[in-house]
Amino acid sequence: TITKMKSNLFFLGAALLLLVSCSSELDMPRNEALVEGKTPLSVNVLANPSTKALVNGTALPGGSKIGVKLVKSADGSAYDNKTYNNIFYSTTDGNSWTVDPANQILLSATEGKAYAYYPYSSAVSDFKAISISSAANPTDQIDYMYGNVATGLKNSNPTANFTMKHAMAIVNFEIAKGSYTGTGSITSVKMKGNTASNTGTMNAEAGTVTATNKGYEFESTNSLTLGNSSTGKFI
Repeated sequence: TITKMKSNLFFLGAALLLLVSCSSELDMPRNEALVEGKTPLSVNVLANPSTKALVNGTALPGGSKIGVKLVKSADGSAYDNKTYNNIFYSTTDGNSWTVDPANQILLSATEGKAYAYYPYSSAVSDFKAISISSAANPTDQIDYMYGNVATGLKNSNPTANFTMKHAMAIVNFEIAKGSYTGTGSITSVKMKGNTASNTGTMNAEAGTVTATNKGYEFESTNSLTLGNSSTGKFI
């Protein structure tokens, strides 16, 4: 009858509504940050200005990215059986750092330790062998840096404080005019040494750099005119 048909349609509609509701709930992506006992890792980053390099302040420039690796403190294995390797954190102002929520590092009560390097590269897979090199043009040079090991990280202590140290240094030459009475025009300076190199590898875990082209002859083609000055710096 019509009454019975309406009843069936009503229950059918209710069943569809229930199925749609259940389906929508099941399809909702789960936010791992909300897993009980897990806290996302945050970072604070400072630069060490004690050496002469391109980054000469205590903060990295806006737009910077660092790569971060987290392992289990006890034995250096995967943290909570999950690999957190080369996760990038970025900053717009050099002070606050953020991470893509889909790739955030989640801390439990298990103690971990973290490593960091700058600038971030998606090509890095081994934090012990990050390729570095010097550029012929100083304006193209990358200021490679590695951070101290951040230890004691867990859900109750979720902030890694990194102080970044320079893997390379700027070389300045000071030119003395002495008794020379000319204009003192310098067009190039060359440097060669047994330990000088234009390529190498940076170990962001141990905080060391290994030269791979020792004995390299460096040449700077910047120009310098002393004029009436007795000395001048050539970079």
